[in-house]
Amino acid sequence: MSADAGSDSMSSLPYKEAKQQLVDSFSRSYISDLLSRTGGNVSEAARNSGLSRVAVQKMLARFDLKSSLFKKIKPPMSTEKIFRQEKAFFSIEGINSIWEAVLDKAVQSSLPKDHELEANHPDYFFFLLKGAVKLSCLSESGQERVVMRIGPGTLFNEVSHIHTSLFQSHSLHTLEECVVARFPKSILEDKDFFRQHPELACNLIHSLGIKAGAFFAQLLIPACWR
Repeated sequence: MSADAGSDSMSSLPYKEAKQQLVDSFSRSYISDLLSRTGGNVSEAARNSGLSRVAVQKMLARFDLKSSLFKKIKPPMSTEKIFRQEKAFFSIEGINSIWEAVLDKAVQSSLPKDHELEANHPDYFFFLLKGAVKLSCLSESGQERVVMRIGPGTLFNEVSHIHTSLFQSHSLHTLEECVVARFPKSILEDKDFFRQHPELACNLIHSLGIKAGAFFAQLLIPACWR
């Protein structure tokens, strides 16, 4: 948290209480990032942090976190497993698995194969629990260009709520039977939500960077427009 972030609310609190809130926010973010990097391995997290295994477990219990929530999050060295090129498009999965911790704020539904989801939905963004979704658009010649294959543990349609573009011609189709969780877009603007879950803000930024890399990389693959 920056020195200016939440300065008004912090200064309205007694010093010790305000300090504790900052310490708790840092501790939660630190332990979440630590477990994300070790794939939920508590022993490895303890070694990397210099803390005892018991201390790590106490921090998890204090912030009501479970190491199992981080097991699907691949360490940075394994990025190639979740971000890979396949036949001129990219496949991404598991990069937002940590959002499973807040599925109580979403509505789940099942979708059949070849179902078209509303791209740029004005009220929601989605988390894929099961199945696969393709994101595609039309080339200048009118041919479909598959930009990305989205696998389980990945958010989608969140980008349309973060940026504004006059060019919105992409589409979303299920490649198989899917289970999705639908989050209200208001979460993306909810400061209190991200103060309570700073690890989700960090994860969102990280995944947006991965997706941006996928899009920019395709600028160097003109063959996929043929």
